[in-house]
Formats: sequence, structure tokens, C-alpha cells
Amino acid sequence: GERFAVIVEDDLEVGWDFWSLMAHHVWLLEADPTLLCISAWNDNARTHLLQAPSSLLRTDFFPGLGWALSGPAYRLSLAPLWPKAPVTGWDHWLRLPPAARGRGCVVPELPRTRHVEGRGANVGEGEWRKELEGVAFVGERGGQ
Repeated sequence: GERFAVIVEDDLEVGWDFWSLMAHHVWLLEADPTLLCISAWNDNARTHLLQAPSSLLRTDFFPGLGWALSGPAYRLSLAPLWPKAPVTGWDHWLRLPPAARGRGCVVPELPRTRHVEGRGANVGEGEWRKELEGVAFVGERGGQ
């Protein structure tokens, strides 16, 4: 099987260094069994709070929105538990203890992805604007 997989939803814009971020950090998934993913998203990345935009952080919350996981983590721990019936969202399911199993994720201080849609399965237009519009984004090469 594959060593890693990168999951990118169809309503995401990826920043100029998204693939570089993934390629340079997936090794952490093999080196640290307490990690579930490397994500390109950071829910808490408000522009006024950024201190070191090139740094990585660790979180115990599954952020989603463009992420990598190891093949063994999927095959051995996620695939056997994957819901057979619809749930509120696969990202919500991955945050539950049976799926997460106490594993964390590495996220960039400055997100490398963002939503391009104004609504989704679990968020309406007004909520989206309020919650996601203020999150920083790496954008095009050399700018935000």
C-alpha cells in the first residue's frame, strides 16, 4: 500500500506552498505514532494573532481542510472503523475518540488552504462569513 495520502476537498483553495508543506513534513507521521495527520489548516490563525507564520504547531483537534495521513494509519486504524452510514461529516467523525485515538495533528501557524465556497454541509453562508473569513491564508507566492 501507499505510505501516505493527501486529502484535499473539492471546495478548497490551496496556497502556493501547500504541496511543499506536505512533502516536507509527512515523515513526521512515520516518526511519531501519536500523530494522526499533517494539516494545512489552522482554525485559530487570525491575522492579528500570527507571530511566526512559517512555524508549525501541534494540536489535539483534527482540523481537516487539506491534510495528509500515513497509509498504515488509514489501513490499520481508520478503515476498519469508517462509518457505513452517513454521519454529520467525515471530519466530525475523525474528531471522535474511537477514530482519533488520542492522536494529534501538526498544523501551520499560517494556513495553506481555505474554503472557496460560502456554505457547506454543516455551515451556512452567515456562519461561514463570521467564522472563516477572518482566518489568515498564505495566498499567492510572496503574499497573504
